[in-house]
Amino acid sequence: MRKFLNSFACIITFLVFANAQAQTWQDAMKMLDMEQYTNAGKNFEAVAAKDPTPENLYYLGYYHLKMYPVDSNETHIATAKSKFQEGITKDPKFPLNYVGLGAVAMQEMNKDEAHKNFDKAIAMTKYKDPDVLYRVGEAYLMFDYKEPDQAAIVLEKALEKHAKRGDIHLVTGDAYQALGNSGKANGHYDQAILLNPQSARAYIQSGKILVRAKNYQEALNLYKKGIAADPNYAPGYRELGELYYAAGQYSEAVANYKKYTGMADTSPEARYKYAAFLFLNKDYATALDELTKLKGELNYPAMYRLLGYSHYELGNFDKGVEELETFFKKSPKEKILSSDYEYLGRLQLKAGKDTAQAISNLVKVAQQDTAKVGIWEDLGKMYLDKKDYTKAAQYLSDYLKNSKNASAGSYVRLGQSYYFAKDYTKSDSVFATLNTVKPDYAYGFYWKARTTGKVSDPESYASVPAYEKLVELVLAQNASNDYKKELVEAYAYLGSYQLNKMNDRAKAESLWNEGLKIDPANKAINDRLTELRSGQ
Repeated sequence: MRKFLNSFACIITFLVFANAQAQTWQDAMKMLDMEQYTNAGKNFEAVAAKDPTPENLYYLGYYHLKMYPVDSNETHIATAKSKFQEGITKDPKFPLNYVGLGAVAMQEMNKDEAHKNFDKAIAMTKYKDPDVLYRVGEAYLMFDYKEPDQAAIVLEKALEKHAKRGDIHLVTGDAYQALGNSGKANGHYDQAILLNPQSARAYIQSGKILVRAKNYQEALNLYKKGIAADPNYAPGYRELGELYYAAGQYSEAVANYKKYTGMADTSPEARYKYAAFLFLNKDYATALDELTKLKGELNYPAMYRLLGYSHYELGNFDKGVEELETFFKKSPKEKILSSDYEYLGRLQLKAGKDTAQAISNLVKVAQQDTAKVGIWEDLGKMYLDKKDYTKAAQYLSDYLKNSKNASAGSYVRLGQSYYFAKDYTKSDSVFATLNTVKPDYAYGFYWKARTTGKVSDPESYASVPAYEKLVELVLAQNASNDYKKELVEAYAYLGSYQLNKMNDRAKAESLWNEGLKIDPANKAINDRLTELRSGQ
């Protein structure tokens, strides 16, 4: 048994060693292109540790240069610089490490130092080494501080003798895209695709030009072609997700971003964007889970905004208040949106915290954003529920003044607020307007009958037309089951009118009987009928 285990251990050791032997910087570069940063870094480190040649040291430094835009960690620049210097110490005649130092200088915005190192690398190879020209051109484009015109010059020089290098065409396209020359950029991307049909990145880069031109359908076609050319190209799914987001197709955006996050080592920024897509797709629970994981990793004030919003949608009102208050503390004032005040105000109301401040936040939104007039109505409803009818009328009145498509219910709520506040004249006016605006709305005539009864002499029976219209509409709409209470009230009133004003006992009895068909136990009507039949 021991012999077997020893043999097995030897086999495993051999396989591990063989796998390590198979590692090259080219393998690591493929992982880097796929944005599999962790595995790429491990492989670059392993290759350089096993065989610290000037070339392997350059590519290890190159990896750290590429990582800096991903996480903005300054140690990447320092590490890259040290690897390039180590490579130069080993072989001062190996040109790529000078290219690396030039790239470091570009990141440091030291133009003279960058040019000095780039020129030295090119001079050492007398413009004959396409890889040196390629990496110099790329280095000119790598950071926020870039020189795309210089990149284009160097790369075009490389293509003079190496026109069949698809990778050089690809970066040349990037240079012209940075210069705003879409025609030349697309020309080079087309050449890159022609020379390497499996180059997903060429399709994606070409598609980005179309996105900027707002030709989304053609961009979508190119993105899909790119992913079909290489389904393992993770950044393609990210760009496709971004495109679907721009088109408002949030479920598609989420699906593609999920593929991206599952294939690549995503940065905290990318994960935040994924969470934002989830929120827009109304998957609040998953969005909250992603955002909670990001706490401590990402110093984005906007992350606390989205946390607060998500908690509101999930009913976690106390927690939502906490997160949004953190957002307000961390965010510059100019970055605060009207929706932030709205969510905070609604959260505070739901959590029962500082009602005055909550209302102040919501009023601020309605005053600043005409598209948010619904907030006036929400505040009115709240005060109506609290039976603070004066304040309810104030906010509901503001809503109707500013709304272009108020519902019948909005008029009813305002009219009821005035009615219960005993301002019957205003209430009657509101329902008169409602009956003009919504002449088929039976409930409006019910309330008009009630308010007219309050502002007129009871002996005049001024509410008769409104009650008659109520009955007419309800019967015409076959809505008796929805208006039982209202119909009984109408029949009772109209019966009294027929008896007392028109002296029509038969008509009065007929109307009261209609009321009893709906509510046989109605005491008021039964008493009137008893009086009528007894001859009183």
